[in-house]
Amino acid sequence: MSTPDAAAGSTAAVFRNSLASALVPAVKYLLPALGGTTFLVGALAAPLFMVSCSEANVRIPWELAGQRGQAPLPQGGLVSPVEPATVAPFAPGIFSLNQIGSGQGAV
Repeated sequence: MSTPDAAAGSTAAVFRNSLASALVPAVKYLLPALGGTTFLVGALAAPLFMVSCSEANVRIPWELAGQRGQAPLPQGGLVSPVEPATVAPFAPGIFSLNQIGSGQGAV
């Protein structure tokens, strides 16, 4: 099984159990910690858009473009297992109109 690349500056959704105790959105700015949850990509804190009990939306730091790193996922003083990933310099994509990845592109 291969780990998909994430692009520097992109948004990544992380799905796990017990990421936070409740839904906590960033109201005005992306924050390095929400609801007691922080994410490190390499040695850099990844800004957070939102955390909930089972999902977190993070921005991949621009400084990591082209590097292979590991992302420990600390929460509430506990650190989850490390997930290896490559941070690509770019990763273009096209959204589909049917929102399931097939058919006409939304271009």
